[in-house]
Amino acid sequence: MGKQTESRKFGAPLYCAAWPPGEFVYMAGGGGKKSSGIPNRIVIAKYHNRRISDEVGQFHTGEDAPLRMVSVPDGSALVLAMGSGGLLQVDIDSESKVPTLRAVTGATAERLKGLGMVKCMTFSQDGRLLALGGEDGSLQVLDWPSVRTRIDLRGEAGLEDSLRDVDFSPVHRNKVLATTCESGSCVLWHWEKGQQIAALELPAGLENGSFNRCSFARDGSMAFYTAINVRGDGYIVHWEQNALGELVAKRKLKVHTTAITAFDISSSGAYLGCGMSEGDVQIIAVSKLAPVRRVKSGHMIFVTGATFGADTDALLTVSADASARITSSGPGHQHTSYQDWPVGGMATHVSPPEMIATQEEMRNARLDLPSRDFCAHLLIPLNECRRKELYLPWKCQHERHAYEKCEYFEYKRRVQKIAMERAQQ
Repeated sequence: MGKQTESRKFGAPLYCAAWPPGEFVYMAGGGGKKSSGIPNRIVIAKYHNRRISDEVGQFHTGEDAPLRMVSVPDGSALVLAMGSGGLLQVDIDSESKVPTLRAVTGATAERLKGLGMVKCMTFSQDGRLLALGGEDGSLQVLDWPSVRTRIDLRGEAGLEDSLRDVDFSPVHRNKVLATTCESGSCVLWHWEKGQQIAALELPAGLENGSFNRCSFARDGSMAFYTAINVRGDGYIVHWEQNALGELVAKRKLKVHTTAITAFDISSSGAYLGCGMSEGDVQIIAVSKLAPVRRVKSGHMIFVTGATFGADTDALLTVSADASARITSSGPGHQHTSYQDWPVGGMATHVSPPEMIATQEEMRNARLDLPSRDFCAHLLIPLNECRRKELYLPWKCQHERHAYEKCEYFEYKRRVQKIAMERAQQ
């Protein structure tokens, strides 16, 4: 479902990615020890026309491979969790045609280097707080950019197992944190008080699973989303706060028959992105908790990192097979979705869609001329699915619904355009 955009290879295993505001994306990884012969570095590429370019710049991190990476929300710096422990801050200089990277030195660098083995991290949306989840079960919150410790929960005050994910709740003014850990638990914290305020229970039907990733809504709502793996299957669960203030499971979606290994929410709050253990990539529309894009075998092996752009609803994914790719969430995908198109016509803030499928792809797919329109990129995988399956009405339903929805909104767009042209006559 959706166009399988071109991926790029970057010559070394990629473990993490960041996409700050602007047209440049950052991916990091390497071979670890010098004896591997594979350099440890940050790779810079450019995002253009829904694709990722070849490498345009790089920054070497020495004999230590970056395993996690986040960008400061204003795009001024990258923060990397290193394989041997500690953090590395790399400032971004965007004055030149291609950004240049510079490692921070001095007292700040030494302070970050001594923070231990960090397994997950996230910034608050305003960039003033950085939360760190440790391999030892510790949970730390730092002021940024001073890196002053606000709280350090470890031992009996922390968790018993290594953390997998951490996220701030924007609607609670960043005073609430959610964590998942290797034991499979998901805990909510009032971190300033050092208190656990809730431990989620697995929803009915998923009792044998484990919480893997978590994210609070970005649209001002109380919604909360978790990625849960159950015996190798990946699920997304949407939670809402009830009248008693408790989080209850509202909806769930089986994303794939393989486990979710990477997860992110777009800054618009409209989409969730998932990378799978067999290399598939999916984008989920939050409004209906339904898939809008699926790229089968987007990577050769498991996805190690997934991140939406700071100012786009396109998803960047990376893998240890050295590949990276961009997956579009929909036409225009600048913080919009099909739900932004009113039934009466095209929304005024949405520009006409771009042609995603190329002429060569449409020709190779043997599409007839009337079908070579803005929705062709959805018709191609639908036809492929129909050829592979014994066609029945309930087969290929996700592909069929996506294509029919695209055709419907394209029809509405044309009607609206004709009406506007007549009104101007």
